[in-house]
Amino acid sequence: SEARCRDTSVYNSGDYLVLQSGSEKEKYAGVLFVVHRSLEQCITTFTPLSPRLATLTFRTTGGSVTLVLCY
Repeated sequence: SEARCRDTSVYNSGDYLVLQSGSEKEKYAGVLFVVHRSLEQCITTFTPLSPRLATLTFRTTGGSVTLVLCY
């Protein structure tokens, strides 16, 4: 998904945690994850790889799950 975020950051927005990977140079770029705050303790890594690619890894009972977001 295209988020058009201008920077790479992590911040709170109400009951949600927003993790974004963006770019000041590219107008149509940026991807972001929106995670409910109740899952925050399960997040092990957020890796912003580029303004169009990021990964988010969660700890689970059976190991871990990595989500890949690309645009």
